[in-house]
Amino acid sequence: MDYKEIKILLDSYYNGETSLEEEKLIHEFFKGDNIPLELMKEKELFESYQKIKIESNPDHKLNNELIGLIEQKWEKSTKGKFRKVIKWSMSAAASIAVMLSIYFYYNQKPMLIQDTFTDQQQAYEATKQVLTYISVTMNSESVKLAGLAQINENFKSIDKLKNIDKAIKTYKSKEK
Repeated sequence: MDYKEIKILLDSYYNGETSLEEEKLIHEFFKGDNIPLELMKEKELFESYQKIKIESNPDHKLNNELIGLIEQKWEKSTKGKFRKVIKWSMSAAASIAVMLSIYFYYNQKPMLIQDTFTDQQQAYEATKQVLTYISVTMNSESVKLAGLAQINENFKSIDKLKNIDKAIKTYKSKEK
């Protein structure tokens, strides 16, 4: 790169009008050996920029540790606050639920039992019909349970075998 181009780029650089590619060209130029005496001060300036850039790169391990410590501190401080808010909210919700329950309990209208039949004979017939239906339903279900009697007999046989087993164990223990 010749002297005139570098001079134009430097003017643009100092005015803040260069692109990243142009800035790279300037840095590359000053890394070289063929630099005019007029631009030696700029070379020193760009070399110091390079040193600062290298020195200012943070240690990522330290940076990550600091971020971790900050997050831990933040979590501890927010957990306590969050728990307090939850406890307060839950107690307020429970209080409201109790108050609403009391309100609805005392403000409900009493249910009045009314006769559905005006004629006693009709009421008797309806009751008879319902009780017959219940009786038939229960009888049909009890037929299904008849098999349980057989199962009960089998368990009684097992109990007899247990008695025999106890007698054998008693006999064996006496022999010893």
